[in-house]
Amino acid sequence: MGSFTELEDDVSFIEFDEDVIKTIEAAKEKYGGKVIDKKINTFIREMLSLLDLEEES
Repeated sequence: MGSFTELEDDVSFIEFDEDVIKTIEAAKEKYGGKVIDKKINTFIREMLSLLDLEEES
């Protein structure tokens, strides 16, 4: 039997354009994956905080 992660399909939350993927890959190579992942998460968190995500009654 496979592991739990093998049983699920890998689904992306964000579909990046190919040029963005290449830029992220280059940044990760230069600065390290953890640093870039943290920066991307911080940026997205800030951008989403500007949206009104509360459900309307």
